[in-house]
Amino acid sequence: MIPVPTGEWPELPPYDYWLFDSSILVSMHYRDDGIFSYAQVEDDPRKIVQANYWRDLAVNRSIPYRQFADRYDSQFRVATTE
Repeated sequence: MIPVPTGEWPELPPYDYWLFDSSILVSMHYRDDGIFSYAQVEDDPRKIVQANYWRDLAVNRSIPYRQFADRYDSQFRVATTE
């Protein structure tokens, strides 16, 4: 998890992708309502290098989930009714 102040976005893309073995990039495409539509294999070497950079940046800025949950859990709790 990457802790980000409300209203800010880290230097990461605002879209989803998968990166396999640092060399196969698959971009994920979604409909406007958020439902997955399709995946596309990207063959542009510049996009693959950029995705590797973003992966490394995300790992560098992330914190363990348990630490994230301990710090921010109250902000994400969903009220339940029994």
